[in-house]
Parts: sequence; C-alpha cells; structure tokens
Amino acid sequence: MEIITNPIYVLSILCFMDTITKEKCGILEVEESSGELSKDEFDKLIYDLTNFLVYVGEPAKAERERIGWYVIFYFLIFTALSSLLYREYQKDYH
Repeated sequence: MEIITNPIYVLSILCFMDTITKEKCGILEVEESSGELSKDEFDKLIYDLTNFLVYVGEPAKAERERIGWYVIFYFLIFTALSSLLYREYQKDYH
C-alpha cells in the first residue's frame, strides 16, 4: 500500500469527494513546511494515534472488562458455596 504524500493529489481526491459530501473544493489549505517532527513530537503523535486506534477497534472493551470483575466475583462466591455444600453432603456419606 502506497502512502500518498503529494498535496495536489490529495486535494484532487477531496475535490472528487465533493460530489459525495457536497462540500466546497479547496477548503483545506496545505501548509508549507518541512513536514518533519522531532523525536518527542513523533512519539506523542504515535502514542495518541495508537490509543485512538485501540479504542476505535473495540469501544466496548472497557465495559467488558468492568463486567468481567463481577463475573469473577460471582464465580468465587459460587465456588465457596459449592465447596461448603459438597462438604455437607460428604458428611452424610462417611
């Protein structure tokens, strides 16, 4: 997959999308700069991008992890009660 870095090509794609989005062409302005980032800026950008992609990939993960703790707590209580009941039944057989 090729990364598109030509700003003219990107703007032409945006103009093509004008028929779909009904927005005016040329609303984006290309800033003339070197396009280089310092190491700290790059690390922060990649960190933010990675966190965003993780969240977008599975937005229900936080709720699933929260509910998981309740399920584990239920299993622990159920295991303890089952163990006590098992001991009580074993008293009758021995």
